Amino acid sequence: MMISNPFSEAQKASVDVLFGLGSKALDGGQQLVELNMQAFKASLADLSESAQAVLSVKSPQELVSLQSAGFQSASEKAASYGRHVQQIVTDASASQREAIESKLAGLQQAYAGAFQGVFENAPSGAEQALALMKSSLSVAGQAYENISESSKRVVDAVDANIVNVTETTEQATRAAKTKAS
Repeated sequence: MMISNPFSEAQKASVDVLFGLGSKALDGGQQLVELNMQAFKASLADLSESAQAVLSVKSPQELVSLQSAGFQSASEKAASYGRHVQQIVTDASASQREAIESKLAGLQQAYAGAFQGVFENAPSGAEQALALMKSSLSVAGQAYENISESSKRVVDAVDANIVNVTETTEQATRAAKTKAS
């Protein structure tokens, strides 16, 4: 007869979570690589078009106009790229946070159940050791909550910075368009 060991099961679940998070991180990385490849291909196409356009310029005014249009287009594309990166990072972070929170809630319940069994079957005289274990569990739970809140704040701060940079780029693009008109 095999006896179920809740600690071993919780450790196995932790390993599953770790590999799941690794897989999610790779998915986000793959999306970034695909975005970068698309941006690189688009840049090559734009470079080819720009080179052809420069070679067909007949006057300095056409060259200035072409250059101004190129700067505006580059700013718009940079802003679009920034929005895509932000979306990928935000989605990956949210997905990982959700996976961690759901798995940790399950692990906390598994450990709490396992410790409850230990507490109920503990020999007399072990009250101090059990109190220490309960205190340790409480501290670990509080530490997790603090880490979770901190990670949420970091992700939110990164998102806010990306949004700020993207908005600044878009404002500069609009200002350049207005000035060129």
